[in-house]
Amino acid sequence: FFVVKCLLQLLEAAWCLTNIAAGNPEETKALLPALPLLIAHLGEKSSSPVAEQCAWALGNVAGEDEELRNVLLIQGALIPLARMMLPYRRSTVRTAAWALSNLIK
Repeated sequence: FFVVKCLLQLLEAAWCLTNIAAGNPEETKALLPALPLLIAHLGEKSSSPVAEQCAWALGNVAGEDEELRNVLLIQGALIPLARMMLPYRRSTVRTAAWALSNLIK
């Protein structure tokens, strides 16, 4: 039960960060301290829904401007996002592909 509760809280937190990242540029830039945590949850140790929501948040950040894309690249977002393309779960691959396209534009 505790693990499920933690996963739900992570998912809700990632969802909130996704919405903030979709806001105005100042709000998106305010997420800079959270970027390493979002990147860390892209890995295989995270649940698929949490990883997908983190990818969505990072895609919103990457879509904001070149400066934030460079920060994400420096912090190592590219490889974990690319690895998310390997699973066969269609929505995860689609979200990772979208986030990668924003990251490399």
